[in-house]
Amino acid sequence: MMKVKVYREDNETMQEYYNRRTRERKKYGKSILKRFKVTKGCAKCGYNEHHAGLEFNHIIPQSKRKDKSFNIGHHAHYLAMSNGSKSRATIKNELKQCEVLCRNCHGIVTFEEEHWRNKTNATR
Repeated sequence: MMKVKVYREDNETMQEYYNRRTRERKKYGKSILKRFKVTKGCAKCGYNEHHAGLEFNHIIPQSKRKDKSFNIGHHAHYLAMSNGSKSRATIKNELKQCEVLCRNCHGIVTFEEEHWRNKTNATR
């Protein structure tokens, strides 16, 4: 796996450089997640045609987890960091707690296991 190398261009301010570097890192991290989803495929039906049809499903629902605010897509840029970084280890640990499902299977699993029901709206 190749790291993203971004160099400053001649007419570019430091702010523009940092913004462009951040965009490149996020794009690279998301491409890693897209490849990961297609490589794994749906754990239920085996679908692996396109990354947009695949989603991450937390094996332990968020209502039972300690860290409820973690979103893999928002932290994808950490995958572009070096191997020993804490953030990269965090996202790898989060990926271990997930399975890849297609949208149809993810919807069915969410409904059957009532992941949508948490303590705040348990009166439904």
